[in-house]
Amino acid sequence: MYYSNYCSPYQNSWHCLRQCFLLLLLLCATKPVEVQSTPLVSHQWYRIRTPHFNILFPGHIQPEANRLANIMEHLYLPVSKTLHAPPAKYSLVLTTNVADSNGGTSFGPARINLYTFPSQGYSIAGSGSDWLNALVVHEFRHAVQFTKLSQHGFGEFFLEIASPLLVPILGRIWLPHWFFEGDAVGIETSLTKGGRGRLPYFSRLYRANLLERGGFGYQKEVCGSFKHNSVGPYVLGYHLTTHLRRRYGAQALSDIMWYVAWGMPFPVAV
Repeated sequence: MYYSNYCSPYQNSWHCLRQCFLLLLLLCATKPVEVQSTPLVSHQWYRIRTPHFNILFPGHIQPEANRLANIMEHLYLPVSKTLHAPPAKYSLVLTTNVADSNGGTSFGPARINLYTFPSQGYSIAGSGSDWLNALVVHEFRHAVQFTKLSQHGFGEFFLEIASPLLVPILGRIWLPHWFFEGDAVGIETSLTKGGRGRLPYFSRLYRANLLERGGFGYQKEVCGSFKHNSVGPYVLGYHLTTHLRRRYGAQALSDIMWYVAWGMPFPVAV
């Protein structure tokens, strides 16, 4: 049977490729638009202005907001030191209506979201330290990483000509996920009393695999396995980035990100 509107697989592939190319051009030509969102629960919001941060928070957590403002200003230079990339002014949004102990960092617009619901994990809650201190240092380190990528090469081009949203994408293309998360875990461990690198529970599976099976290869650790349990990017990245710092010095991660910003992929020995 013959159909006059038949399209070959090659035509379909070309159509998809053309659509992807047009979408990429649209992303490059689009500047970020600030969107004002309405919180799920009505609160009276306040702002604390510091030399490097705008802290936005509901009024009922003002003591916690004041404490975080002092911590962030105190750690602004130490968190940025090894990458030599102190960020421009960032907004820190403290959210209390989300039952999650987590956070997120955005480069366009420059914003850090912290969900201040207390952590229920006994491995962290029982460490005797304030988990929110480690969380805010971890997320701010991601802001420093994005800033580092935006200061050189293609990252600087994306920031000035196209869109800041493309700067994190550059890092995700050329650098593995464990690099970013492991570096942030290392900084939170070194600059706070409750970083995850200090907790035995954090690396229990990694140590067990080393003792029982002699460890796994790189691909198995990164991609996972249906046969054996493997660690995630946080644990793996913490140990690998710590190894890089100890063997090649604290400057090693900064040098890697400089090369990546110029379009050179991060070499990984398999």
